[in-house]
Amino acid sequence: MKAVLANLGFIFQIAGVLTLPSILVGFYYNEINAVISFFITATVYFFIGFLLNALSERKRLSFKSSCILLSMTFFFLAIVNSIPYLYLNIFSDPNPLVQFTNSYLEAVSGQTTTGITLIKDVESLPQSMILFRGLSQWVGGMSIIFILLSFLYPEKSIVSVGKVIGLIDGKTKIKKTFSSILTIQFFYIVVFSLLFYFIGSLTHPIQTVSMVISSIAAGGIKPVNDMSTILYYPNNVILCVLMVIAATSFTIHRKLFAGKFKSAFTKEFWVFLFIIFFAVFILNYFAKWDLQSAFFHVISASTSSGYSLLDFTQLSELTKFLFISLMFIGGMSFSPANGIRVARLLMFVKSIPWVIKNVLTGKEEPFVFNGKEVKTSDFYLNIAYIILAGFFVILCAVIFSLEHFPFTDSLFESVTLFTNTGIPFNVLTITSPLYLKWLAIFMMILGRIEIFPFLIAFSSYPKEEKPKEEKLSLPKAPIGG
Repeated sequence: MKAVLANLGFIFQIAGVLTLPSILVGFYYNEINAVISFFITATVYFFIGFLLNALSERKRLSFKSSCILLSMTFFFLAIVNSIPYLYLNIFSDPNPLVQFTNSYLEAVSGQTTTGITLIKDVESLPQSMILFRGLSQWVGGMSIIFILLSFLYPEKSIVSVGKVIGLIDGKTKIKKTFSSILTIQFFYIVVFSLLFYFIGSLTHPIQTVSMVISSIAAGGIKPVNDMSTILYYPNNVILCVLMVIAATSFTIHRKLFAGKFKSAFTKEFWVFLFIIFFAVFILNYFAKWDLQSAFFHVISASTSSGYSLLDFTQLSELTKFLFISLMFIGGMSFSPANGIRVARLLMFVKSIPWVIKNVLTGKEEPFVFNGKEVKTSDFYLNIAYIILAGFFVILCAVIFSLEHFPFTDSLFESVTLFTNTGIPFNVLTITSPLYLKWLAIFMMILGRIEIFPFLIAFSSYPKEEKPKEEKLSLPKAPIGG
């Protein structure tokens, strides 16, 4: 546990560094109260970070320790990220527990890239707060743990962490992979910010950059009250392209930037696009949606971005189920987008004839997926994940329906929380009971961490093998400091 706490300490230090841009923006806009709130936040991060480092010893992490670290990060960083909401009294409520719950939910929503908000007037927030919310989504999408460990640890020491987080497949050079991911994402942030500025005429820098940063992390925290005021043509088209880019596997981006165009696009990518176009066809032909609106909202749901320009509560039951399915499937593997992901769906569909053939012939032939033989344990793990995801989503929907919401609406809200999509649906509101808010918090964190790392983190099995002693030298200051 000491190794987990030591690494958690360094994560807190990194989080403190990433609070500094909001402080600078607050100074620029003369938002003194906001600056104070971020200064307190950064101070708490640094103090706890250095304290944990002083009391613990940093060693190599096992797979289970990595799961524990990942879970603790999402639970505890959101507590500190609640400080600006509490200090600025964003949710003015006489009950301290209600005020903390609302603030914590808002912080978790950002950190998990869900993007739901209890704030009615977003435009009343300080500009530094808008940037802070956008950055929290980028950090959650990229995973601050990997940011830390990929630069501080030897290559062999972070394989288990990389697999748990899901940003890499464990077969590539981790540090090189992550460095290229950072470079590529920074390139997209700059390019799309310029596109919105020069082509889309979005001249407010903080709102634009915040939306781009949030979108590249497959998050949907909106920088304005009504997104239709800024997502007119061609901005909606530009954002659609950005959302698809965000939900596309990092492996494809790396190959494209390396000039490997022929081998870049996988079967998963083409199936992902097919799902989008098929859903657009359904909405356009049967529900009579115009193509522009159909494309935007299908892409928003499929990529876990969660932007919306209409009231989803007014949709027909069949249309709601279509969007529930899109969110549940989600984006591609090794991307910030969530859901069960297209690769798992493909493996499940392909396994059906394999299972039938094995039953009929009585022989257990190897299961081949994407040209590679899949271990039986990995196959069952894939099936188990889909079943468990459905179980948690339905269970959450049942609990929501106890407050007299229609089951379809409850299911929609449950899926949008678990898949970190965050399409507003008015089931979870500022007046919701506290237990529903804490259920939402749990579902958002569970969806972001994924079920098995979460279960492994909080289980007593399997017994961990002690990793070899590997003391690592501590840097004198946090990264970026």
